[in-house]
Amino acid sequence: MLDFNADFNNNYYIETLSLVPLISLKPYGPHILPKFLTDPVRIYTPNLDRNVIGKENKNRTIIYQWVNLINGKLYVGSAWKGSIRLLSYWTPSTLKRNYPIYNSLLYYTHNNFALAILEDLGTTDSVTKEYMYSREQYYLDIIFNYNKKMIMNNCPIAGA
Repeated sequence: MLDFNADFNNNYYIETLSLVPLISLKPYGPHILPKFLTDPVRIYTPNLDRNVIGKENKNRTIIYQWVNLINGKLYVGSAWKGSIRLLSYWTPSTLKRNYPIYNSLLYYTHNNFALAILEDLGTTDSVTKEYMYSREQYYLDIIFNYNKKMIMNNCPIAGA
């Protein structure tokens, strides 16, 4: 643990070794995570794992989270077709949209983010979109109640 003597909420902790115990992210700098979001299903280093992201999430319904490794801000989303949605974060036309997550990706670059799959709900069409949104809402509720300053989602409502 590092103590930067910053004005971070005491509910946050700074962890320099990993998001999950077996995957070291130390070369990418310190990052801030809520304690309850440290055990994702899969985790990726976006620019290094771009092909793997597409392969492992193809035709999967997922709940995912982007974590900015510089400022600790989070974005939670859901995808009916995981690989299509996740790979769209590299598409120039998508990144031009004026949303906090896209602005942050452009400013900090993908190298300064970690991508975590919080839940894999199964193959596309194995669950309803309502269920997918309910699971996304679960994580949004936790994060919005935890610290609104640390989230890049514009709206606290899933699918909005």
